[in-house]
Amino acid sequence: MGSWCEYITENAIKYTINHLLTVAGIDSNKVGYKIIIKSGSAEVFFAGISVSFCISKDLDIDSFLSGLIVPGHTDTADGKHQIPMWQTGDLPFSTVGNRGIVIHADIISVSFILLSRIEEKLISERDNLNRFKFVSSIACKYNFIDFPLVDEYALKIRKDLRRLLSQVELTQRETTIIPTHDIDEVRRYNGLLKTLRTIAGDFLVYKNPAAGFKSIYQAFSCLIHRQEDPYLTSIKQLIDVSVKHSLTSVFFFMTARKSQFNSGYRLTNEVLDIFKIIKSKNMVVGLHGGFGTYRSSTEYAKEKAKLEEYLQDAVEINRQHYLMFDVENTLTVLDSSGILQDSSLGFADREGFRCGTCHPYHPYDISNDKSYNLLERPLIAMDVTLTQYRQLSFPEAVNSLRHLYERCVQVGGDMVLLWHNNSVVREGAAFDQIYCKFLADPTE
Repeated sequence: MGSWCEYITENAIKYTINHLLTVAGIDSNKVGYKIIIKSGSAEVFFAGISVSFCISKDLDIDSFLSGLIVPGHTDTADGKHQIPMWQTGDLPFSTVGNRGIVIHADIISVSFILLSRIEEKLISERDNLNRFKFVSSIACKYNFIDFPLVDEYALKIRKDLRRLLSQVELTQRETTIIPTHDIDEVRRYNGLLKTLRTIAGDFLVYKNPAAGFKSIYQAFSCLIHRQEDPYLTSIKQLIDVSVKHSLTSVFFFMTARKSQFNSGYRLTNEVLDIFKIIKSKNMVVGLHGGFGTYRSSTEYAKEKAKLEEYLQDAVEINRQHYLMFDVENTLTVLDSSGILQDSSLGFADREGFRCGTCHPYHPYDISNDKSYNLLERPLIAMDVTLTQYRQLSFPEAVNSLRHLYERCVQVGGDMVLLWHNNSVVREGAAFDQIYCKFLADPTE
């Protein structure tokens, strides 16, 4: 994998420190500071004090990514939980003196690995769709996926700064729940073959005769009233739920050509009517980049242009289909296409904090040693993760969402949640007992 010095450059260190201080509440427009980088350390000078960070330039990155470097532990800033830290000897996370703070744990290296997703460049294992797997991540190997580790570190710095910077107002973000919805399909009954498969699935796969007979009735009804297809009306249900809870949903629609992994639906008049409803409720339409676009600027640009033509508006936000992501290509594809925000970075097989943060942030272009222009809003939890990959019971799923939300609140980040429109129909009980129940009462 090479030496860690190749990756933890001066730019990378400054990038990571800036993110940590931003989350800690330092507004760089109001509080100026200077970062001085030395061999094995970095020091931040501002407001008459300094914050010193240790940096392991000789980190054995192979061993670290393999989960072989045993961490110490420290309390979260709110004192409710313990999180891992990597420090020399038995030193605490930090010490505070009259003139400064010394951070003894190497939070710079760990935070940069998580924010930049460089572990996905250095670890080759992938699933059958060529996606980076949760089990390959350091969040799995060191058991911190349920904590936004970078933000947790930043809040500990904030706690120390309060002791020394009483005259400086530290900003505090309000946590927002952001419901998002990938529209993989807009019709449940679309052609004879698909309709027969859908009905057969109710009887044979889900073993639900009542649902099967209901599907037969709906299929005939949709021949006359196309706008009443359940996958279209489920979008309206999702809008209604968000309106009820004063939330702003983002709906990701596809324009990809039909393929093995893309349904290839058309943006018919019924779909365009849905666009009007979304806009009238002050919600957002984004692009659900087709399966192959995560590595293809040409294909992605075509899909984006097509959606913009139908919307008669610019498309500025994206999520990749199947959460496909390539750390060396995807963000470049999106950035070069004029996308301002992405929300693809969440694990398909585990809810939690893939990037170590729940704050919107600029990802890092590892190849060019600088940050991207676009913002990433990391995905925290997805419906099929809870119900299919993890097979959690309804109470277990709600409890998991509530814990993740609690951590978002503690660090002032955002809870980005994905619920598909087709899941509203296919897994109606889960929609009611997990999604709706959580939004009605997100606190434990």
